[in-house]
Amino acid sequence: MPAGPTLGRRVGPSPTVGLNFRVGRGDNLSPMSGSESRGWHAQEALVAVCLAMAVVGLNTTAIGVASRDIVDEFNTSVSTLSWIVGGFLLTAASFSLIGGRLGDVFGRVRTFLVGVLILATGAAIAALAPTANVLIVGRVVEGLGAALVMPTSIELVAAYPPRSGVPSGFRARGVVYAASFGIGPLFGGLLTDLVSWRAIFWVELVVLLAAAALVFPLFRIASHLPKPPTRDIRGAALTTLFVLVTVGGAFRAPVWGWSSGPMAIAAALSVGLGLALFRVESRTPHPLLHRGLLRNRVVLGANVATLAASIGMIGLVYFFNLFAQSAASFDSTAVAIALALVPFAGSI
Repeated sequence: MPAGPTLGRRVGPSPTVGLNFRVGRGDNLSPMSGSESRGWHAQEALVAVCLAMAVVGLNTTAIGVASRDIVDEFNTSVSTLSWIVGGFLLTAASFSLIGGRLGDVFGRVRTFLVGVLILATGAAIAALAPTANVLIVGRVVEGLGAALVMPTSIELVAAYPPRSGVPSGFRARGVVYAASFGIGPLFGGLLTDLVSWRAIFWVELVVLLAAAALVFPLFRIASHLPKPPTRDIRGAALTTLFVLVTVGGAFRAPVWGWSSGPMAIAAALSVGLGLALFRVESRTPHPLLHRGLLRNRVVLGANVATLAASIGMIGLVYFFNLFAQSAASFDSTAVAIALALVPFAGSI
């Protein structure tokens, strides 16, 4: 049997569109027959992906409406509250690229499962948090799990396409992810008012354990593809530091002030790390982003459009959580705050 295809390499005399894949023990992609791809493993993978992505989306908006209850319980400051709400987003954004690279090296199923379990661990820490600082730790741990889940979930959908094909699998993943953003405030508000803000994380924990149980059997299918020739550790480390400093600086700007000394230092570090990353990636034979992809106008245009849409969505999420935190000072229930945010959630 000939070796299976790898991403970014043409196989045979002409490329094949819509090729089915199988995920194996190392979770790399290998060809599988159409009849196998329509088996119950494909349904397992898609349901697991949708469950995990629903938790990632809920984590972004559900906790914001519980800000008042968290402040009342821990008697915390607004600055600490911003870390409780934003720590998840900052960590997830900083480590997502490394998460995708780890999936290439150690296997998509393995990395996805580890990400789900890390998310579940963070949810358990947050649900049991005795102090605000422990809650922040739980949120950061959840962000690390999300950084592994988000990129590898795409690979799992491609590896186990549903009966209707890969595009419909991607649509299902995207719809669930977007819907979880929208229903997050109402979900968090209802649980906070009827039970406790901690119930948000307990529900997430149950959903994540279900996703882990669904994806675990996929280890039984063997893989035949070799691992990538290099891990590009320097590029991955520089990318993480660059995103962490850039996003972290923007996140702290309202507290520090845009013209303050810490912001000037963060901006200088961001520029320096960006230049160092460009230098390293332009010289390595196996960069994180293959330069050949940038020569393809379709791929380049799609990525630029995705970047623009992501920046817009992140901006909406930022002001969404900022408003939710501000509402913590009002004498309103979490559900009332959630209902006030319905138009905002709909735009997300």
